[in-house]
Amino acid sequence: MTCMLLGSSFGEKLTPFLVLKTSPSKIPAIRNENLELRHRFGKHLWKEIKRLQDDYTVQIYGNRTGWWNGGLSIAWLGYNFKYRSHPDHPVLLLWDDFSGH
Repeated sequence: MTCMLLGSSFGEKLTPFLVLKTSPSKIPAIRNENLELRHRFGKHLWKEIKRLQDDYTVQIYGNRTGWWNGGLSIAWLGYNFKYRSHPDHPVLLLWDDFSGH
């Protein structure tokens, strides 16, 4: 499992992102549906994942390795910065992407 955390200098702790290891469907149409609608999880597992997301205020994604990747970086940036209440205020983002962690 991989976790991405975000906090501010004001002590705010924002929604964590978790990445779990999951196997993609062998059927291309279902694999695409899982990607678009359910963070790469299948229909049945998604019911439990969605409940956990709602109960614990966390975003949970899945992929074959359970590791962070470029697509998750885009999802994370969009989730945290796309709809900021003050988009005109500058932000300094310090990103530690050292693969040894």
